[in-house]
Amino acid sequence: MQTLVSVRSWQSIICVITLLIVLADLWGCAQSKNAPTKAPEQMDASGRILPLKPQPSATAIRPGLSVLYFYNFNYRDAAKIPTGQKAIEKGRPGKPIPFLNHSFGPRNVFDSKSSRKIAMLMTGMIKLPHPGQYRFMAISNDGIQVFLDKRRIISDPDVHSDRPSQKAEVNIADGDWLAPGWYPLTVKYYQRKGTATIKLFWQRPNDADFAIIPAEAYAHMVPPDKSN
Repeated sequence: MQTLVSVRSWQSIICVITLLIVLADLWGCAQSKNAPTKAPEQMDASGRILPLKPQPSATAIRPGLSVLYFYNFNYRDAAKIPTGQKAIEKGRPGKPIPFLNHSFGPRNVFDSKSSRKIAMLMTGMIKLPHPGQYRFMAISNDGIQVFLDKRRIISDPDVHSDRPSQKAEVNIADGDWLAPGWYPLTVKYYQRKGTATIKLFWQRPNDADFAIIPAEAYAHMVPPDKSN
């Protein structure tokens, strides 16, 4: 009889713990839906944004952006995605991302094999082929940040449904360091759960409107040969 009571007591405790976990998850979802989300930050990158110098040769680059995936990412904020050596230590490399014009529904994000609490650090280059004023904008679900030559031009990093970011203006002068060509590009992206979207647009000088940045505008450097 005592053993039976003990078993029932443990079963009761387990049921209570399970109920508390479910209630906590429901509370978190309600808070996420009801809490006001921050408006995307207005960015102005009209200052010095420098191209790569020297410019890479055609044989030194490959199409698309390099990517590192971070699993079970619990920060709910793309700004928390690590960079540099910490990113290399914690991230898992994936196939290069050819371009950014994707809506995944509840499916896996790119080749991460995950659709929940997945973060990405994409690095490489973008080719700005003409001098003049460029404008950039993103649509994301959830958070995104975009950096051009380490200068943040788009920031909408928190958890939210599909929405456009604020627009950034970038002036590319002709001559000296500021010139058309390949520029360093970093994109941070975070997907919490459910549907996922990441799209990056530009409006080049003399373009009438925004358009998705095409695959040929993205590249990354050839990884060093470690066999030597």
